[in-house]
Amino acid sequence: MEAKADLTEGFDIGARAKARCDLLGAPPYSEVEGQLTRRFLTPAHAAALSALEAWMSEAGMSVRRDAAANLIGRYEGATPDAKALIIGSHIDSVRNGGRYDGPLGIMLGIDVVEALHRAGAGDIHPRALVKDLPLSRRQMVEIAKALSLNARVLIMDEPTAALNPAEVEELFRVVRQLR
Repeated sequence: MEAKADLTEGFDIGARAKARCDLLGAPPYSEVEGQLTRRFLTPAHAAALSALEAWMSEAGMSVRRDAAANLIGRYEGATPDAKALIIGSHIDSVRNGGRYDGPLGIMLGIDVVEALHRAGAGDIHPRALVKDLPLSRRQMVEIAKALSLNARVLIMDEPTAALNPAEVEELFRVVRQLR
């Protein structure tokens, strides 16, 4: 079964993360109807990992599983040897566990990566201070922020005035993708 919820309209990080957690709280992602039970290496656990793998891929991450069955999504930055920021949690649960204990940390991490990726700002280090970024990168962060808040209108006042030709093309590429 494909993990689908009405998640394609807009991009409200909190609402979408909650919807995904709720989706994973029922069969086939739970072993028991009416409660969340997803023990390690059960069919419900495998189904949840498959859904997460698809969401990570859609967000622009490379995805792999290690020898211990951990699912690892990685989004490469522009600097190959830069330190990695690790965001994660667990997807398994105890009997009748909470839908948000564990999965919410995963969903929010995926959504933050997707917002940066969709805005063309995926090469910005997560610890970078926005005030220290070049103007073009600050604009991409603002676009990512607007996407994360499910903005319907994005008004930019002379967005290309201080950009070089390559930065102008990148900005227009991102704006075209948002249509």
